[in-house]
Amino acid sequence: MVLAAGVGMALSPEEAARTLLNTALREGVDEAEVYIIRARARAAAIEGGRLRPSSREVAEAVVRVSIGKRVGAARATSLSRDSLESVLRAAISIARSSEEDPHWSGFADPGRPVAGRGAYDEDVAALGVGDVARRCLAMVDAVKREHPDLNPFEAHLEASTWERYVCNTRGVEAEDRGTVEGAFLAIKGRDGAREISIYEHEESTKMLEDLEGMALDLADRVKRLYGARKLEKPIRCDVVFSPKTAAAILYFVFSRAISATNVQEGRSPLAGRLGERIGSGELTILDDGTMEWGLSTSRYDDEGVPRRVTRVVEGGVLKSFLYDTYSARREGRESTGNATRMGVTVLAHHSNLVVKGSERKLDDLLAAIDEGVYAVGHPLNVHSSNYITGEINAVLYEVYYVRKGSIEHPLMPLNLTGNIYEAFKGVKTAEKPRRTPVAIYAPYVLLPQVSLVHSG
Repeated sequence: MVLAAGVGMALSPEEAARTLLNTALREGVDEAEVYIIRARARAAAIEGGRLRPSSREVAEAVVRVSIGKRVGAARATSLSRDSLESVLRAAISIARSSEEDPHWSGFADPGRPVAGRGAYDEDVAALGVGDVARRCLAMVDAVKREHPDLNPFEAHLEASTWERYVCNTRGVEAEDRGTVEGAFLAIKGRDGAREISIYEHEESTKMLEDLEGMALDLADRVKRLYGARKLEKPIRCDVVFSPKTAAAILYFVFSRAISATNVQEGRSPLAGRLGERIGSGELTILDDGTMEWGLSTSRYDDEGVPRRVTRVVEGGVLKSFLYDTYSARREGRESTGNATRMGVTVLAHHSNLVVKGSERKLDDLLAAIDEGVYAVGHPLNVHSSNYITGEINAVLYEVYYVRKGSIEHPLMPLNLTGNIYEAFKGVKTAEKPRRTPVAIYAPYVLLPQVSLVHSG
């Protein structure tokens, strides 16, 4: 098997992909697909008081081939000719030795993109390592200047640019590019003998605005937790979640349950429930891969299928799951443009998941609570929740006691448990959805009658 002369030389993504497809067909496969991504990141980290700038570039190619209903996939971390030849040989060998997949019916078909462009910001792309380092230092210096009694002990900032190219033997030929800037800051404070440590995490496809303001807001949040009281006994009550808190819970408990991949493999409690009511009439959730400047906005998904808008839940009724090509054809449906790659595996995953808000204000949600809790920031241990059953398990670290509609005082961390689908029956929302680092756009969310107990 020979791709071309000049072994060891790197090819352009387009040249590499077309060469691989042609070579694969000559080797006797029925269909082939090539996915290539190149990314460049400029980063800075501050840990232990030391600034560590860095820069990296990566290139990756994933080849999938089918021989009848046998499929093989392999990945290369270089676009050199010898690496590509090796990965193609591996994919063909895997296909030939694999069992037949009765649900296999080929790669994606070409389609015209709905979104006119992806989410590429020239300002993020132009940031150099020095720029990123200065922006990272600015967060830490703002806290040290305004709050010398606090310790901003960890900070990270990264600006990334990516280019993606997908093509297959069915005629898909999709190009896309995007940018993202991400910031992380963790601050420690001391309230007597108790040490308090919380963090903030922001991501945007455009340059993040007012990083110093973000840092100072986090510092204020640390001090608002001073004087926290212990919850004396377990309670079952209404909880109002800030957008980021709600998004983290939805990410680990709900977003995976609407993936057709998980539904078909018996890993979702929503299997067989399309058309059924799963929440109150206020619950409307859509997946929008075309959203302007969305964190997961792109012209195409990872198979080269155009992104689109999918109504997942409307007025509390489950309307659709999210599909890639394989899971869609398994049910005689069309892909919703939600293919996501994890190594050589392709599965359905949300793009920009949007929970519809309402005309209510946050104060309106709180005003209706006789006794309950207001949770802010990023919950801990939420990854231990079970999306297969809908059970929530998380530690609320930034949490406040609400009594007669008013926030009274901070509480020590609380363990939160409950079932998301039981809570959905009485869910209420307030204000417009806001961007979160997990690409779930959430408003303020009230989940009724969940269980809380003092953590520790």
